[in-house]
Amino acid sequence: MDNLQTVSREHAKLKVQVTDGLVNITALSKTNNTKLNGAAIPNDTPVLLYQSDVVTIGDRHFRWYYPNGSVLSQAKPRDKKLGLLQ
Repeated sequence: MDNLQTVSREHAKLKVQVTDGLVNITALSKTNNTKLNGAAIPNDTPVLLYQSDVVTIGDRHFRWYYPNGSVLSQAKPRDKKLGLLQ
């Protein structure tokens, strides 16, 4: 199996809060950035995902969507000018 050199074996983790369904992403890689809407997120710092956020790992982009009816499914997308919000 081929591995991407820009993706670490343990690159990032997602954590779902059981009580409200909100999801945080935490960057784990010391050598390769995890980006959120184009900005690198700091390692070991959970960052709340908002509707339509784009997570970049290596050269792969993933758009985040909450399921219909969840707390942030109807929320406005993160203001890109404000950068990373908690």
